[in-house]
Amino acid sequence: MAPETSKIGDEMKTERKDIQPRCPHCEARIKELVVVKNGWFADHRVYCCPECEKIIGISSNFP
Repeated sequence: MAPETSKIGDEMKTERKDIQPRCPHCEARIKELVVVKNGWFADHRVYCCPECEKIIGISSNFP
């Protein structure tokens, strides 16, 4: 399958649908992430692998 390429400002974005990411810890194929939300004033999210439950990423959103 050929990747779709688009230009956003000065950045090039390539979207490929034939790649399925792997967890960097257990190497399992990731179809979806577990998201743990926390916070009252700010929105904090922790993204985990559904297989090994190890943290893959963290994000914070402050209003």
